[in-house]
Amino acid sequence: MASYVAERLIAAPSFPGVAAWGLAYNPVSDELIVGDYVSKQVRRYTRTGVYLGDVRNSAKTIGGVASALGVDPRDGAIYVAVTGEWRVGGDVRKYDKDGNFLFGLDLPGATTWLTVDKFGNLWVPKDSRARSCASSPSTTRRSRPPSNC
Repeated sequence: MASYVAERLIAAPSFPGVAAWGLAYNPVSDELIVGDYVSKQVRRYTRTGVYLGDVRNSAKTIGGVASALGVDPRDGAIYVAVTGEWRVGGDVRKYDKDGNFLFGLDLPGATTWLTVDKFGNLWVPKDSRARSCASSPSTTRRSRPPSNC
């Protein structure tokens, strides 16, 4: 039977009981993107575990729980599915590769899973099936999803 030993632990300042929920690799910036459930943050690390900072939000937190993370392999954009607390429905937020907020998509239901394909299409669940949503809205900061979402 094989046994495993942790090579390194990756953490950042947080409330007691840090809980990572969601992990994505950003091939453009060569970073690990980690959802911090307890602190309601999305944190950025080098592959060697050096803390680089958080994605930037005016509210200082993501305003709910980061239930899923995805990265656009073309430009390094970061997608965060946010659920819980005051969220009425699902919400997906897009950040640039450096963690700066770009826009949010209000989606029906709770989005607890997402992925981005090699063409930059954002995929989220709908009625036990995957659906593709717009990955770039109009010029507004909040956008309604297309009818297929």
